[in-house]
Amino acid sequence: MIKKSKFWMASVCCLVALVCLTGCNGSNPLSLTPKGPVPISEALKEKRLWIEVWGNSPDLSKDMYVVSVWDFDGEGNVSVYKTDFAAMLYGDSNALKLKDFKDLSDDQIVSLVKERYAKKHEGKGEYNPTPELYELIVNTDGSGNNTSTETIKSKAVDFSIMDELRNEDQYIHLGSSASRTIYDVNYSGFKCASAKKGSYFVTACEPNFPGFELDTSKTKGIQVN
Repeated sequence: MIKKSKFWMASVCCLVALVCLTGCNGSNPLSLTPKGPVPISEALKEKRLWIEVWGNSPDLSKDMYVVSVWDFDGEGNVSVYKTDFAAMLYGDSNALKLKDFKDLSDDQIVSLVKERYAKKHEGKGEYNPTPELYELIVNTDGSGNNTSTETIKSKAVDFSIMDELRNEDQYIHLGSSASRTIYDVNYSGFKCASAKKGSYFVTACEPNFPGFELDTSKTKGIQVN
């Protein structure tokens, strides 16, 4: 009887633990159960997609263009998928918008981005980004004590003006926290600090997810400026 009771209790604990691993929507939910905003350094340790969007609206919107998709593998690497920037500027049908990802899985999103980008450079080479290391850089204010912005730096495969594949530095400059429900998905993340117009770096989350925050100068393993 004692053994059965212990087994039952262990089973309940395992069930509770599994339930607690559902922080965000999508095929790869955040395995975090925060009481407050999650530091970006912790969030990026989870395997999932983050999306960089841009548009004329100051608010996060379904009609914002997708600039890039960052596929974090949960092991300290990220594959950065670029989109057709020229198509965004001229309103070409090859451009992708956030609303185009409605009801798609992570794998379907990556496939769609690769398909659209390859279409622009058809016959110029195979576009297949590979995982690269990324680093986080905390940028402090004049006092040197408070975080003003935070930068994610990595490498991204991209085509040059001559349609040659090359590996280039890629940056995301994070500013204030932001979130908005679009259709039935709660997108949470950050407004990009360097953008003149509306630009965001977001991921899909549960409606009650408390959001994300920048790291501090005391966060271990992060460069501080």
